[in-house]
Amino acid sequence: MSSKLISNSCKALLFAMAVLLGTGALAAEKTKLNVTQPFTVNGKQLPAGEYQLKWEGNGPSVDVSIINDGKVVATSSAAVVSLDRPERDSSFRLKDEAGGARSLSEVRMSGKKYMLSWDQESAAKQSSKREGGN
Repeated sequence: MSSKLISNSCKALLFAMAVLLGTGALAAEKTKLNVTQPFTVNGKQLPAGEYQLKWEGNGPSVDVSIINDGKVVATSSAAVVSLDRPERDSSFRLKDEAGGARSLSEVRMSGKKYMLSWDQESAAKQSSKREGGN
């Protein structure tokens, strides 16, 4: 084989791997969440506790399962929102709802340049920042 053919084959293989890794980056992700107060997800009230979030898909929307003690206790869709830089720490935000309830609004993961958002207003703001808005 000529070196040019090998070189082109290597480039094609590297490109294919990059595409597969890029599209599969969110194929099956997990993160932990320790919530110190009751909250709601998709209308379901959950008590304070330690949860694991598992989601499938690669955006712009993913299906999220919220797991407690190995059991799925809630499911919901969330938007995948790109961030300008990787997060330093994992964090989450609860949003005040009518009647005093608090709902899961967003989850940010340490080292990731994206977050999960259940808050359409928050997702729209992040999208606007990426597009050069305020």
